[in-house]
Amino acid sequence: MRKFRSPRRRSTRQRSGFKVSGDNKGSTCEILPTDRIYPDHDKIVLTSTIKEVGLSTLFKRDFGIIGVGFYFKPSGQCEVTGSVSWEYDNKKFSGKILTAKTGSKIWKKHGTLFNIPLSKTKAVKNLTVEIKFSTSTSIDFFGLVMGAIKHPYFESHDIYVSFCEQTSIYIPEILYIDPTTHSAKFSLSQGRSKSDAGTPIICKSCNRCSRFLPIDIQVERNTLSYSNHCISKAPCTHAGFSRYAVETGSKSSLPSKTSNKHVKSYYGHQLECKVCKKFFVNLALNPLRDSTQHREDSLRRRSFEVLTDHLLERKWIYHIYRLSKGKEFDVAIWEKFGKKCFSCGIELKKPTEMHLDHTRPLSYLWPLDETATCLCATCNSYKHDKFPADFYPKEKLSLLATLTDIPISEIDKKMINEVAVKELFDKVTWFFDEFLADKDYQKIRKGKKTADLILHALHNVLHSSGYKIDLVNLYHDKTGKLPRTVSTA
Repeated sequence: MRKFRSPRRRSTRQRSGFKVSGDNKGSTCEILPTDRIYPDHDKIVLTSTIKEVGLSTLFKRDFGIIGVGFYFKPSGQCEVTGSVSWEYDNKKFSGKILTAKTGSKIWKKHGTLFNIPLSKTKAVKNLTVEIKFSTSTSIDFFGLVMGAIKHPYFESHDIYVSFCEQTSIYIPEILYIDPTTHSAKFSLSQGRSKSDAGTPIICKSCNRCSRFLPIDIQVERNTLSYSNHCISKAPCTHAGFSRYAVETGSKSSLPSKTSNKHVKSYYGHQLECKVCKKFFVNLALNPLRDSTQHREDSLRRRSFEVLTDHLLERKWIYHIYRLSKGKEFDVAIWEKFGKKCFSCGIELKKPTEMHLDHTRPLSYLWPLDETATCLCATCNSYKHDKFPADFYPKEKLSLLATLTDIPISEIDKKMINEVAVKELFDKVTWFFDEFLADKDYQKIRKGKKTADLILHALHNVLHSSGYKIDLVNLYHDKTGKLPRTVSTA
């Protein structure tokens, strides 16, 4: 029997034009101590001031950008607020840090940016931040960075529109300040600090900007400064992406996943940080991607939606919910979650501010249905294709199970939809002869047939879920021939 082989990967057609820094290869790390801060009367308040910050003209426009950012790990429920103030042109200004609510025992990051219209004055004075944590338990605190964005590429290119897209998920890394070497000193006006007593944090090098930035080695799918490298094919076996040499300057150690010389990552992390990836890889290449490549991506996602609904004999959820419940589906989910993002707790004033999350990933054949979760745009971007157990702290999983009606015995499992898989195996002839025969899936775009890409994505999730079966071979067993809708050689 001829075994199916994936079509050859298309050759590289364009390069970003950017090169790595040469200082770090993205495969080294430092293990650093953090401060543990205890509250007084359920409050922690810390402040920090920088006397003067020089401004740069950004994006060929008449403004600069200042900002603050930090990383923290609460040991219990926590709400973060704060304010930033500064002096400019002999006037005083201030702004707020958006409220963030989070669960415990997972590293988080937060911060804010402010645009400064430029005059003859090129410096901000007395840049001050006050950060307030409302919590009854301690927090671990690391890497307070404050200053102005100064980057030659941002100064010479008008990419402001791209800069504004989902900016919040790139703070504080987008300030391009290394938290391991330029962390601001702070003082406590409320709370008690115990230096170097917090959970040690691992900071991995970026092969483009050379900064050392945090990763959460204990909860790796909680991506902080770097995206994961291998997800469906974990564990990552690519040495530079999953094994980080510990620098001799490290001042602490972790009890697991580390040795004296290396840190091992299960999912692996990209060599470049998220910000460098966005601006010096994706942004540089995306304009070179033609419309057919963008259509490939949308077709693959849409194909999984259509396939899952067909296998489970479901109709479009918005339509059937309106007919059966007499109410709009998105409004019902928004109200069920108290009109707030389930992850961070931020208030969503109307349903259109909500992002409906599948809760369990569409890529693993879970449909959008009554088990959906209400998230804000930022949290939805962070969660992406993660399972609940890879994104939420354990304390929130039982509540999520209650709200979504997903059994508590399943909410913490990372599993493919086995009902859909069984239907796929039973209907494998239909899958190849009818579903993949769709004219959009049969088109060849830049040497790639969309049907091949859909099949490859399905095989990835099946194999990562423990199924060793090959759908082409299953089709052959049932029909005695190879499918004509995909490439089989």
